Parts: sequence; structure tokens; C-alpha cells
Amino acid sequence: MDNGLIILLALATFGAVIAFAVWSRSRTQDRKEDSHAPKSHLAKDGPGPNAVKAANDQGAG
Repeated sequence: MDNGLIILLALATFGAVIAFAVWSRSRTQDRKEDSHAPKSHLAKDGPGPNAVKAANDQGAG
């Protein structure tokens, strides 16, 4: 009985990990295709770590 339970829990965990990976990949692809999605702060052409301060320094806002 214990072996069956361990196998069941292992398969359920494996299935949950695969489902999360598929969902995450789909969400990432949708975001990459969206031209209105905000840029990451880590992106080279993103707003940077402190976009509000940079905008105020340039006289905007």
C-alpha cells in the first residue's frame, strides 16, 4: 500500500510541475506577442530601476 501511495504522489507532483511549465510558457509567449506589454526593468531598453526619478530629471511629469 505504501509503495502505491508514493508512486501516486510522485506522479501527481510530476504532473503538476509539467502543467505549471506549460501554463508559464503559454503566458510568456502571449506577453512577448503583446506590443503594449510593459518592458521589464531588466531589459536594455526598459525604464530602468527608478523610472519616476529619471522622468522627473528629464523634466517630464
